[in-house]
Amino acid sequence: MAQRFLGTGRILALVVAAAATVASLHAQQGSPAQAKASIVGTLYDPAGHPADNTLLVVVATAGSSTLTEPTRTDEQGRFQFDIPPGPIAFRTPSTDVIDPATLEVAAGTTTVAVRMGIDAVAVNLRVCRRCRQQTQVTKVAPAATTGALPAFAGAEPEEGWDTFNERSIPYPASLSNTTLQGEVVLEGRVTVDGATADLRSVSASNARLAGVARELAEQVRWRPAHIRDVPVSTPVRLTVEFTTNGDR
Repeated sequence: MAQRFLGTGRILALVVAAAATVASLHAQQGSPAQAKASIVGTLYDPAGHPADNTLLVVVATAGSSTLTEPTRTDEQGRFQFDIPPGPIAFRTPSTDVIDPATLEVAAGTTTVAVRMGIDAVAVNLRVCRRCRQQTQVTKVAPAATTGALPAFAGAEPEEGWDTFNERSIPYPASLSNTTLQGEVVLEGRVTVDGATADLRSVSASNARLAGVARELAEQVRWRPAHIRDVPVSTPVRLTVEFTTNGDR
C-alpha cells in the first residue's frame, strides 16, 4: 500500500502522462478504418452521490500503445471518453479505490457506473535514538478552497504531509535504558474528529515495542477525510520503526 501524498503533484502527474501520449492517440484515430469505442457513464463518490467536477482518467491499451485520457465530470457526475477498443483502467487522484478498476471495452458505446471508495492511509513513523534537533510541530491550516468542495478528500496529518514525512521521534523515556530496535505495524482508523483510534498490532519484532508504538501512534492527529463537507472515518496503517542510530 503506497503512502498517500495528496495535492497538485498527483494531478499534474496524470495530466503530464496524458500530454505525453496525445501523439499516439492521434495516430490511433488517424486511420478511417480504426474501430472506435465510446465510454459514457457517471462517477459516484463514496457515499453514492454523483461526483461532479472530479478528475477521472482512463488508461487504455491499444496495440503496443498506452493512452492516457483525462476528463472532468460535469455537474451530474457524468463523463465520456472516446478511445480505441480494448482493456482500460480508471484512475482518479481523489482515491486509489475505484470500482470497476479495469474494463474491457468493445467497439461502440459502453455505459458504466464508476464508484469511488475510501482507501486506507498508510504512514511511517521513525523513532530514533539520536535524532536531529526537531523544531516544534505546528498545526497547518488547510488551504482555502474556492468554488465547490471536492467530492472526496482523504485524511492527512494536521501538520501537513511534508512536515509529517520529515519528522523523526526521539526514543521515549520508557526505552531510554534499552537497545531495543525493530518494527511494529499497526492498523486502526482515523476518526471523524481527527484522532487515531482502535489500533491493533498486525506485526511486531518485539512485544515491548508494540505497546510503545501504539502510544506514539495514538498521538498522531489528523484532518479527517471528507465527502463534500462531511467528515468520515478512514482506515489507517502505521509502520513504526525503532532504531538506535541517528537520522538517515
